[in-house]
Amino acid sequence: MIDEIWNFFTRLGQLLGYTGQMPNWLANIASVMLALAMVVLFCKHLNVAGLLVWNQKRKVEARAVLEAFLARESSDTPTRRAIKERLEALYFLGAYRIYAEQPLRDELIQLHESAKGQLCWVHIRRASQLLKIENGRLMVLNWWKSSHALTILWAWVMQLVFGMITVYCAFVFFKAKPLSAGDGAILLFGIVLSGWITLFANSALWPFADAKRIRKLLPLTRESGEHRKKDACEPRKPQKKGS
Repeated sequence: MIDEIWNFFTRLGQLLGYTGQMPNWLANIASVMLALAMVVLFCKHLNVAGLLVWNQKRKVEARAVLEAFLARESSDTPTRRAIKERLEALYFLGAYRIYAEQPLRDELIQLHESAKGQLCWVHIRRASQLLKIENGRLMVLNWWKSSHALTILWAWVMQLVFGMITVYCAFVFFKAKPLSAGDGAILLFGIVLSGWITLFANSALWPFADAKRIRKLLPLTRESGEHRKKDACEPRKPQKKGS
């Protein structure tokens, strides 16, 4: 299949004025771009937008079933408590795109309130996979001691490799003159594709940067939360009436 696509682009380049042999890596890039175009056309034919609307409608109907059950059952049973917790988790997921049970939700809300101006829900959402509750407190995972370390290594390698490919393609595109229309188009596709992969690999590191920021803010947020709890527990002193 790859050889057929390679021959197709070679013949196309010859029609556009290129008479040499197309390098293998250029043919591979062209093959990937053609495959992506086929996927886009296939998704368009399947009406992906309609599937997304159907999926959203299904989620709304599922929440409606849970709400109807809570409206019918007034007694405090384990089943009702479990469904209420599930419904609250789904609403939290819809609002902030984070699925979390009540202990984690409470800690995340406290973190957001205590770190306003330094941390927003986007940062918390990206780092949510690295957060956990331990001994009733919010903790950040030691990702360098887990499988997440492989993700970091993979992201850095992908950035290095495809960043170099992007720079090389850009150098050839702007410095190798004259270029035929076929070579120019393929090089441009290579720049866009490798640049996109480089940015994608870089985005894989964002959760770890946000988790590192949260780790630094946790002592401050805990201190702020303890002060709020202390103030809430202390009885208010009656105000003296003016004479």
